[in-house]
Amino acid sequence: VHNFVKGFQLSLLEHFYSHPLSVLCCKVQESEKRVQLLSHNQFENIRRLPSFRRFVESQEVEKQAALLTDDKCLKETAQALLKGLYSYHENYFPILRCLHAFTSSLPKYPLGKQIRELHCACLERSVWEREEYESAMQLVRMLAKDELVAILEKCVDILISSSAKFLRTALEKLERYVHLLNNLEEASGDQEKSISSLEDLQKKTDLYHLQKVSIFNC
Repeated sequence: VHNFVKGFQLSLLEHFYSHPLSVLCCKVQESEKRVQLLSHNQFENIRRLPSFRRFVESQEVEKQAALLTDDKCLKETAQALLKGLYSYHENYFPILRCLHAFTSSLPKYPLGKQIRELHCACLERSVWEREEYESAMQLVRMLAKDELVAILEKCVDILISSSAKFLRTALEKLERYVHLLNNLEEASGDQEKSISSLEDLQKKTDLYHLQKVSIFNC
């Protein structure tokens, strides 16, 4: 295990050392400062990235020209993109863990058993467009109430531990669903009592009616 960890650390070191732009792989506040210090050659490295080229192609013609020729424009855009990426990851990983909580125990593991398999599936394309996702959701609908509540409670714990403000609304909804599911039996019990009381009342009414009829017949 020790040798594996050392080998893994060396692989990471080699990966980041061989990519000059890896200096931007840090916390968002620090990355914004580092963008300010990038050289012209480093900006050219950004312009050569396939992902950045696709981004440029999605912009207006004037914006495209500025991004490809003006380092100041690229600097401002890079800072905005890094901030957006950080925000995306802040929301993405808790949701990934929640989805894994739902799918990791399903029969035949349609989206994989390990979270890394689910992560790869999400990176390839929008996971909700996959047939495996549809299959997983069909199986989730068949879960017993206790199983569903246990998974939702796990998701609540995941979102509580997250710092993403965007997920507060999702957390409140999950907590409400858990509360509703936990109170289903109580509501069902109250309903059964109401039905029982109604049946007793009907019996009493029928008995009273029979007695009244009997008196009049006498």
